[in-house]
Amino acid sequence: MLEILTAALFTASTAFGAANPAPADFETGLTFWAQKSFGGPYINYQTVPAGCTNLPFDAWSGVNMINADGVLAYPGPDCTGIPFGFSFHSFNRAAKSFKSR
Repeated sequence: MLEILTAALFTASTAFGAANPAPADFETGLTFWAQKSFGGPYINYQTVPAGCTNLPFDAWSGVNMINADGVLAYPGPDCTGIPFGFSFHSFNRAAKSFKSR
């Protein structure tokens, strides 16, 4: 089961154009992790896509090095629910999508 999940997440990250980045990429992009401890599967975006972007997994932590005031995460898919901003945080609720303000 874990192998299937890992393969699915890798496929999703590749489909979004964000294969697993080198650690230096975290300093310049927008990165979400599946665990609160900034561990487990992750996806990195070097730019914020236009419109709403659904994450390929529930994200419990993130680093926003693009624009801390300009990106909002949402607890629901399709940017629904009460949004929250972040710069370097573990989340109290999972982020399922995000977009620019």
